[in-house]
Amino acid sequence: MPRRGLSWGVQYLWSGIAFLYLACAQAQNNQHENTTVISPASSGARLAIIIDDIGYNLPLGQRAIDLPGAITYAILPHTPVAERLARQAISSRSNKEIIVHMPMESQLGNKLGPGGLVAGLDKTEFLAAVRSALEHVPHARGLSNHMGSYLTTLPSQMHWLMTELARQGYYYIDSKTVTNGQASAAAINSQVPYIARDIFLDHDPAPAAIQAAFNKAKRMARQDGIAVIIAHPYRSTLDFLEQQLPVLSRQGYTLVRASEAINYRQAAKQLALQ
Repeated sequence: MPRRGLSWGVQYLWSGIAFLYLACAQAQNNQHENTTVISPASSGARLAIIIDDIGYNLPLGQRAIDLPGAITYAILPHTPVAERLARQAISSRSNKEIIVHMPMESQLGNKLGPGGLVAGLDKTEFLAAVRSALEHVPHARGLSNHMGSYLTTLPSQMHWLMTELARQGYYYIDSKTVTNGQASAAAINSQVPYIARDIFLDHDPAPAAIQAAFNKAKRMARQDGIAVIIAHPYRSTLDFLEQQLPVLSRQGYTLVRASEAINYRQAAKQLALQ
């Protein structure tokens, strides 16, 4: 009897270990299940659309989340409906993606809102602001700059930021609000996945201007395989996207999330070096 009891105990222990192993493996798979590596050798034109400035306006934010397809939402931290919209986007469809839209100091001194990054912060204060922003936007996988035409030119601050993003496993989307930014170099040095936007869809929110910008993005996607678009939850922009997105697949275009755009560009660079 004692030996039989020991045998059952050992079996129970091994069953428990096996269960924990499978549970951990499943959790790891769930963490990465929405990441698709897209080969640059495959045919097709891809559009990555990032909707910035989500978090203040609930009705417009919900309209943005209801857009069909693989859209990425850049959510401003510490805003009234940021957490609600982030959770709603992820729960609504599995092909959505969330990033933190981090307010950063501009050359014009624009008002940043709560938790913004300014040059006057020391390293401890700076990192505390970054960590607080990441904590307040659930399900975020990356971070982009909101404004930042001054802060993104500062090598030390960009190094602090990228070091923290690397530590926590986030990618970086460069809104490219300035031509001499240091984000790309800092991301490369810290091995942070990085991509820059190609087109501002609604720099001019007039319908004709939005259409012209979208046509430019589509031409770029046909030529280069992918185009990264930044848009905003303006009524004219949402009106346009609600009409255009449902017909993209019939026109030969595929919507991809920001993480997929990064994977595609990285693969394309590696292929070009071969």
